[in-house]
Amino acid sequence: MSDRTDAPGNQSVSSSSSGSLEQEMPVEAQSTNDPPLMSILKKGRGPDTIEERLVANRSDNDEDEILENPNGGCDDDSGSFGSSIVDVDDIKASTTSGPRVKFASSTSDGPIPPPSSFDDAKTKTKEELLAMVSDLREGLLKVTVDRTSERVLRKKKEKNMIKMAKELSMRSADLIEKEKQITELQSTNTDLAGRLRSTKQQLENLSENHRQEANDRHAEIAALQVRYRESCAAHDSLVAQLNSSNALQCDELRRRALTAELESDKLRVELARLGMKGNPEKAGDAVKKTIKDSGAGAKFDTKTRDAAKIAEIRRESRERFWQDGKRYMFGLLLVMLIEILLYGNMYGFWSFDGLCAPCRPGKVLNTKAGSFNAPWWAPSFMKDNAFKFTCKNRPRVQIQWSGGEGKSDMVVRTIDPLTKGEKLIKEKKAMTATIGKDHIKLTQKNGKNETLEALWTASTKK
Repeated sequence: MSDRTDAPGNQSVSSSSSGSLEQEMPVEAQSTNDPPLMSILKKGRGPDTIEERLVANRSDNDEDEILENPNGGCDDDSGSFGSSIVDVDDIKASTTSGPRVKFASSTSDGPIPPPSSFDDAKTKTKEELLAMVSDLREGLLKVTVDRTSERVLRKKKEKNMIKMAKELSMRSADLIEKEKQITELQSTNTDLAGRLRSTKQQLENLSENHRQEANDRHAEIAALQVRYRESCAAHDSLVAQLNSSNALQCDELRRRALTAELESDKLRVELARLGMKGNPEKAGDAVKKTIKDSGAGAKFDTKTRDAAKIAEIRRESRERFWQDGKRYMFGLLLVMLIEILLYGNMYGFWSFDGLCAPCRPGKVLNTKAGSFNAPWWAPSFMKDNAFKFTCKNRPRVQIQWSGGEGKSDMVVRTIDPLTKGEKLIKEKKAMTATIGKDHIKLTQKNGKNETLEALWTASTKK
């Protein structure tokens, strides 16, 4: 066969020398990096393996940039999605395992059937061969277009996959960092919880030690006060005994002194009489001497009488003091009796709860400080015996009120009559406190009231 040109821009080589259709491929098809035409026709589809795809993608400059530099062209304004780099093998695996895109020619016109054998080409005419070559060129052009579109779509998908891989890598790194932070925070929380427990235990121990020391100090002070009161009572009784015994001794000595003075006067008179009888001439001197001696005795007797008068005045003042004290006590008892008769039912004076209270029921504690021990109606030196006699089946309570402007401190303690020790029960702050027969009413600065159960009633006995 002779050489010819089929169309402008498409050169054809002689087919007589080789008899193969590979030499009659278009020049534009041979100039590309696509696989040989015969392999495509035999397979009936585009490149399928990863190597063929990579060979096809190397002709594209953008794809080369994506594979060589995954961070280029896909970053944000900062120039990078993260510090992680996506491996190309991952992209190969994802593209291999992903869904495939079919060619438009295979879906619309069906696959191009490759020739079963090229030996029958010798039997065909030139026009038939040219028609076959023309059909093959058209099929190749369609395959090339479909392959190009598939490459573009695949490149877009690969770019998106690279972006997703970078985003996932960045999120994975953030997740790992957050998990580390969570682990550190949990460890810190555990340490802080342990420190909190140890601090609470130390605080409880300190509070318990403080309460124990306070109770010991109060018990010691109470014991010292009892010893002081006992010492004062013993001293007063000793002074009273000494005064009574000294008064009796002074009276006896005064009587003896007066008797001795009378005897001495009698002896002087007798001596003067005997002297005048024996020597009448010196009778005047004897009288003067007797008078002089009697004057000295009278002077001594005057001193004795003054001391006796002073002792008598002291004794009368003591008796008058006791009489005044008795009258004062009688008046006080009378006033208390009248108050009890008038307000007994109102404040609960007639009940044992009111009688065993540390303060008079109805008393208001405000700015004045004070300490009150049960029972309120007995004098201080008789409170122990009065409580044992009246309220022996109830706890004995002491109330201490600090007083002053603003909030005052109220401390309630129980007193053990056997050991004479004190035990702290309550500590409260309030503006005023009203003592009832079976309750304590506290008033705060904002007008809010708080009612506490009385600790001296029979129901609170432990």
